[in-house]
Amino acid sequence: MGQAFIDFEVENSADAVGAASSHPTERLRQIVMDSGATHLCLPAGVIARLGLALLKEVPVKVATGIETRRIFANALVIYEDRKTVTECIELPEGMPALLGAMAMEGLGVEPDLQNRQPRKLPLGPGDSYITA
Repeated sequence: MGQAFIDFEVENSADAVGAASSHPTERLRQIVMDSGATHLCLPAGVIARLGLALLKEVPVKVATGIETRRIFANALVIYEDRKTVTECIELPEGMPALLGAMAMEGLGVEPDLQNRQPRKLPLGPGDSYITA
């Protein structure tokens, strides 16, 4: 497990395809890119402001053991010129947001642990992180 930091935006993907947004875009600064987390993880207040829809409750492995957490659907994560739609796990208020492996994969970024920042994977005519 390792950590790097990233600035990104997140919004409700339903707002992104609609004519007018009914929820604010959240600009998150210095969020932890956590290679030990699988999902995007956001504090409850951010999820509420975005108006994300509850998808399910599941057992989740956390540092202290197993806890039941809620998963919300359709978070649109934006990093520079890249976007991905992903589920997100609700965190208690006061916890830092985490950009987990699935969201990083969707964005085509990986943590550069030496420099503690994101590294964009190739997306161009000669090479691409997207596979089919």
